[in-house]
Amino acid sequence: MSQESNNQYQDFLNWKELGIWEVAKQSHTILTASNPLCGDQISLHCIVSNAKIEIESMNGESCSVCMASSGILFSRREKWDLSSLNRYQGFIENFLHDNRSFESFNTEEIQFWMLMKQNPGRHRCAFLPFQALRKGFLKEEKA
Repeated sequence: MSQESNNQYQDFLNWKELGIWEVAKQSHTILTASNPLCGDQISLHCIVSNAKIEIESMNGESCSVCMASSGILFSRREKWDLSSLNRYQGFIENFLHDNRSFESFNTEEIQFWMLMKQNPGRHRCAFLPFQALRKGFLKEEKA
């Protein structure tokens, strides 16, 4: 269970369950990110259309923090463009570094990122799904 307590571990499982953890049948693009330091790997199965990316499902082998973050990212059910991803990640990073408010975020997001604020060594795990999603925009720019 690594560093997490039993209660935190249960929270991570609940956050993970906010996502769909199977290979989507309709996905057009698979965006993958990995952390070679710990072996985490996450794949986002997405539909890409008009410079927007929608996560349909996810899979991979990763720690509870990465899976929980993936579930929370999925639960927003957005059609992401690069601007909205940058804005969302910027809000989170500002909160983690200088106590900015999370007023517009749902309860699960607030609880997860509050816990991440107390565990800065796990930020890399928490942002791995964001790295995978960002790769979709890099592919769009090259096309």
